[in-house]
Amino acid sequence: MQIIVFLFIFLFSSSLFSASSPPSDDNSSNNNNSSSNSNSNTNSGPSVNINISKDDHLLILYKKSYDLIYEKKYKKAIKLLEKVIKRKDLNERKADFYNLLGYSYRKQSNPDLDKSYSFYMIALEADPNHIPTLEYLSELYTSLGKVNQSKELLKKIKYLDNNKVSKYPKVEKN
Repeated sequence: MQIIVFLFIFLFSSSLFSASSPPSDDNSSNNNNSSSNSNSNTNSGPSVNINISKDDHLLILYKKSYDLIYEKKYKKAIKLLEKVIKRKDLNERKADFYNLLGYSYRKQSNPDLDKSYSFYMIALEADPNHIPTLEYLSELYTSLGKVNQSKELLKKIKYLDNNKVSKYPKVEKN
């Protein structure tokens, strides 16, 4: 699955972010002696026309950011995410991106907990019930010794998650 996602990202990013112009149909400078039986529009391969919506593009950026975080490449994730959050079309994905940015700042080798907290707050402004942000903010509170605030968030998470068995053992240990 990762290979498919990578291939899709590669194809999309190379076609979207390429500054070069499309190949010219005029092959006369390269093929002055071409036979008259060949088509004038011969290419070395099939043309690829990828139509991706803004939502699909955001999903690709989210997956790329998530993969960098999963690989513990927090600095690269931060660079990518700080570019992404400048976009005006984040809409309902805003909490997702700000949450990942807060997580990256918290998990890097030299954590910046103030920035992490700030980005979690922005994520919660966008979606006050964003469970992943609530979980990570609760972990941040725990690491800062703010156990009561962490437990309050855990109650909210359980309520939002229909009181299911907790999927958040780091938070629940307190």
